[in-house]
Amino acid sequence: MSAPLPVIVDGVGELGVFDADTGEVTSIRDASDRSLAHAAKQIAEYDYFILSCKRALAHELRSRHGVGKATAGGYGFTVAESQSWPVGATQDALRALVAAGVITQGDAHRAMPVKPKPDARQLKALIGRLTVSDPEAARVLAGACSVSPPSVRDVHVVAVDEDVAA
Repeated sequence: MSAPLPVIVDGVGELGVFDADTGEVTSIRDASDRSLAHAAKQIAEYDYFILSCKRALAHELRSRHGVGKATAGGYGFTVAESQSWPVGATQDALRALVAAGVITQGDAHRAMPVKPKPDARQLKALIGRLTVSDPEAARVLAGACSVSPPSVRDVHVVAVDEDVAA
């Protein structure tokens, strides 16, 4: 992505948009619908590119430093991964385990209340119990969990000289 941003801040702190046809900068208030839509499309493409870059950096930092707080190269940062339990996949996994007689209906209700929103604490506890008694059932239930791509947060300088910090 080497093209300039389609929106700039002018000398008085207001946003300006490049006109899609002439290349001239126009204030957002005065910009044509075409220029605004064109700028919005370009920014969406930049957003996608930036997200891809952030994910690639986070993936590499996760592979080097794991999940959690770390310091490296003069920076402190946190590598985070969040887990989610999609309702459909979780309900299917719990139904299959109840039908197989591996867990009780009570286990399923505690892990997936009527709300319906899976209870991550109950699901993790159930997986922990199943890991000991029935590892295959634990794998079935764990398969319903999705893990977001890693992200890097709270990046801050901890040392001016990288060699000192390493």
